[in-house]
Amino acid sequence: MILGRVHTSGVMAAATVLLVALVAPGSAMAPAATATLREPGSLADRGIAATRWAAHAKAAQTTLAPLRRLLNEIGETPSLRAGRTGSGARRVYLAGKHHRPTFLGVQDAAIGASTEVPNRWWYAADARTLALFRPLAGLVRGPLDALPPRGARCGSASSGPPTLTSACFIVVASAVAPAASLWHLDWGACARRGAAFTALTPLSGPQMTSERCAAHGLEYEPWDAAPGDLARVYDYARGDAVVFDGRLPHRTAPFTAKALAQVSGGRRLIVSLSFAARGGGATERAAQIRVLEGQTGGYYELDGA
Repeated sequence: MILGRVHTSGVMAAATVLLVALVAPGSAMAPAATATLREPGSLADRGIAATRWAAHAKAAQTTLAPLRRLLNEIGETPSLRAGRTGSGARRVYLAGKHHRPTFLGVQDAAIGASTEVPNRWWYAADARTLALFRPLAGLVRGPLDALPPRGARCGSASSGPPTLTSACFIVVASAVAPAASLWHLDWGACARRGAAFTALTPLSGPQMTSERCAAHGLEYEPWDAAPGDLARVYDYARGDAVVFDGRLPHRTAPFTAKALAQVSGGRRLIVSLSFAARGGGATERAAQIRVLEGQTGGYYELDGA
């Protein structure tokens, strides 16, 4: 998920070419159509699916509470408040009895430069920190497990369900203008569909009701859209996740400062989980690695070849 200009310095330089591919969907936006995203086979047919991973609000709160505490601790660390860093990366070590959770923070310079609290992507920077996201990853991966098996390429590992490769918090602390939210592909370097996926679920925003929040939307173009169709929007809700293919055109649905002010704390908080498939052969694996190097700043896990 990209806001404004892509990162172009430090560990994120590769992301400019490898992570983003601009597309030109319609400029207007159709009403939310989340119900169709829950149909069996939606991820394979449309490139996107929605899944309700918590039975009720309390269950969602219980699962998200440890992650919310981590993000709160990141926000309270002096290293985050110690001046601006442009789009450079910053490593933060949190307190822990047996393990110090470690995150690599990257600021969105294009949007964050004018805000008191910059927009940031906070990536899990070691194995134990990534493990803290695995309980949530296990709950949101239903659409991935329902995918038809891929045929393994010659000389590669057998095909299986995509596995978790990286995780991050996305913190948006300012309005997102239409011109600042770029249409893109998360895994543009991967030539084939089904090579990698993104799952997004909010830490902030509406409960699992019909309530909508203008600051919590994902605009996308499903693969089965007819020429000239309007782009569609998925509305985030706690306890619900959207899962989409790395080659699905999408962007953050633009929103105003007034809409963001309605969010508790004035920040839009999203958990982003990345999954990569196996069995695609050496070329596909190399593309997955290039994307992950550009996104994460260096720490990720890839299962098999």
